[in-house]
Amino acid sequence: MVYSGAYWQLFTSIFVTDSFLDAAFNAIAVLVLDFFLPDTMNNTRYFGIFLSTALLGNILTLAEGANYASAGASGGIFGVFAAAFAYNWAENKRIDLSTLVLFVALFVGSSFLTANVNWIAHLGGSIGGFILGPLLYDSLKQTREEYGLSAKSSFQTRLIVVLIILLMVVGSTIQFILFVTS
Repeated sequence: MVYSGAYWQLFTSIFVTDSFLDAAFNAIAVLVLDFFLPDTMNNTRYFGIFLSTALLGNILTLAEGANYASAGASGGIFGVFAAAFAYNWAENKRIDLSTLVLFVALFVGSSFLTANVNWIAHLGGSIGGFILGPLLYDSLKQTREEYGLSAKSSFQTRLIVVLIILLMVVGSTIQFILFVTS
């Protein structure tokens, strides 16, 4: 439908899944993800990274063509995982082999050992996360050096994230209404 001008589906498909198993794995991943998140990853930063990496995964999925169906949040989940690992690597100035092996095992296991999985969305989310993690570290580095650990986001950042979430809720509602009435 995106090829027909329904661009909101790049966002709304993040919140739709095609199976209970996918929803369960996504929920478990979000719970496990909390363990890996640095202290500076507050809700605003989490949702900002989640939404932008999920969107990147969906945009890369468009390369598969109009008949390729995709739904779910795993691109965003992989984006947040990758951002947490990359943030840690930027902070410690080294790549920890055990976290890299864990990430690769999770990526390969969930992307290629399970049927009907959009590995391109996983890849797009991961690429976005590996870019955003060090960017987040660099943007907070000065503040952390001057004021210590900062877990607060600016008002403008929180406002932007809230507006994006509202836009997605409205888009999802419109998509649902159009789907039901057609």
